[in-house]
Amino acid sequence: LRAVILHIISIFKKNYKLIIASSLILPFLTAIYVLYYAPVVYNSNVSLIPIGSGENKGSVSGIASQFGVNINQGSDGSNIGSVDLIPDLVSSRTLHYSLLERKFKTKNLNKEITLLKLLYGKSEDFSYNKNYYFSKGSNYLNGTIKVTKGKKNDIIYLDVSAKEAQLSADIAL
Repeated sequence: LRAVILHIISIFKKNYKLIIASSLILPFLTAIYVLYYAPVVYNSNVSLIPIGSGENKGSVSGIASQFGVNINQGSDGSNIGSVDLIPDLVSSRTLHYSLLERKFKTKNLNKEITLLKLLYGKSEDFSYNKNYYFSKGSNYLNGTIKVTKGKKNDIIYLDVSAKEAQLSADIAL
């Protein structure tokens, strides 16, 4: 055991310059990458607190109807619009397609354009292959919008990431 420890110490003594150099150079290279090359991503966080009373507590039918999804609550007391469905609603293609067709004002273009055109409008085949780009945009929104539900309460946390601060906030709202 002692021979092994002495061997390891001798390896460190022989290579101490390399160890110190790499300890100084790698953080410097990381700082250069973060400051000049890494993409800037803005995050918006929204907390949704469902309000209501009795059996309708946590009803999301109003939220769903804003995005073109009709949730009928049955008269037998079953609540299909419960808070537990909000994560599924936010990750649905119907909501994604609605968001992709919604117009947003961007800082770069200084005019309102649809999110779909903002993401993929520069592609050569955009005008005649929109179904493909709707599907691609829906996959993009799945990675951009994160929804979590509080474990001890009905609060829904919505996190949105985008390349522009105002766009991130607009998508979240």
